[in-house]
Amino acid sequence: MKLQRSTRYNPAWFVILPTINVLFVVLGYFALSKSFILQPGIAIRLPQSSFALRPERDPLLLSVTLDPVLTLFLDDRRITRAELAELLAKQTDKTRPLIIKADRRAPYELVMDLANLGLKHGLEVALATADPRS
Repeated sequence: MKLQRSTRYNPAWFVILPTINVLFVVLGYFALSKSFILQPGIAIRLPQSSFALRPERDPLLLSVTLDPVLTLFLDDRRITRAELAELLAKQTDKTRPLIIKADRRAPYELVMDLANLGLKHGLEVALATADPRS
């Protein structure tokens, strides 16, 4: 006795469903990968330290570069020191820490001036360092 199927399968579904699944995975990767990229294109040689603080959630990242001249970046935007003071004064979320990512050749006085500026506006301040093992 030969049995007959009561439902018919469309072979196109065997191609479409995996394709849709892969597209959702790729879309999810691109949506989440924005948080993996900190600051592309800003070359900073950090001082080394074998000690590390806990990872911070949604910090204000202040980068100090010296190539070719002294430049400040707050997150991805180039700013001046006066603009930094204004932006920190307008900062309403005081739980966001200010992480200073200064080049190892940056003047110590400048780094401390920027740290004091953040502390003056009620923010937690941390200095970024590089792991000597990497």
